[in-house]
Amino acid sequence: MTLAYEETGPQGATSVVFVHGLIASRWTWRQIMAQLPDYHCLAPDLPGHGASSAVPWKSIGDAARQVVELVRAKATGGKATIVGVSLGAMVALQALAEAPDAVSGVVVSGVNLLPLPWTVRLLSLVMLPGMRSERFLKASAEGLRLPEDAVPLYRADLERLSRATALSASLAASGFRLPKRLAGSSRPVLTLAGELENIRVLDSLHIVLKALPNAQACKVPGGRHAWTSEQPELWARTLRAWLGQEPLPEELIRVERY
Repeated sequence: MTLAYEETGPQGATSVVFVHGLIASRWTWRQIMAQLPDYHCLAPDLPGHGASSAVPWKSIGDAARQVVELVRAKATGGKATIVGVSLGAMVALQALAEAPDAVSGVVVSGVNLLPLPWTVRLLSLVMLPGMRSERFLKASAEGLRLPEDAVPLYRADLERLSRATALSASLAASGFRLPKRLAGSSRPVLTLAGELENIRVLDSLHIVLKALPNAQACKVPGGRHAWTSEQPELWARTLRAWLGQEPLPEELIRVERY
């Protein structure tokens, strides 16, 4: 097991693994983990990110296998629910596809399963050389609605992330599609998206619903891609309800199958 990780909650309780997005690291989940004190929570840093910066980023599949390795080694009974946002959501879905015996279910948010225009890919390449600049930091922190005390943590993540990892992970995310082996999976899946997210992310909710019979999808009122940091209390309530097989918070907008 090579990934750095953070662990909270009682040993022996139901395990939940939290997977962060691109550039960030495990600190992005601390507010939510703190609201789940009765769950055994694990939050790894993905390869090439945070305290795992020395672990080479290879692919989403490799990252998923390393997260599964953490689950088997540390989760209660070697099994966990995996929660992921953005790149972390893709890792969670890939982990479910590759190791359903170790994954009880997944909760994902902000995942795009549709092709991106070449202009968007080009823009990300153009921005990479300046990703450690103060201007990039400020724009990103504002876009993610980071609280002031989180900015130094985000700065540290930017400084540790290599441009090669940022490029490789970004390209991998832009080409990610729902794994074929997931089709028809009976594992419970909750897929979420901020109501104000990119249309491709919103349309991806229906891709998950169509492929997975035991999936639910919801939009978050007024939510953006980074609603994890904007509405951590709602995130925690949503997770607690879903894990406890109780009705989801009423403010979530249910997306119906069609």
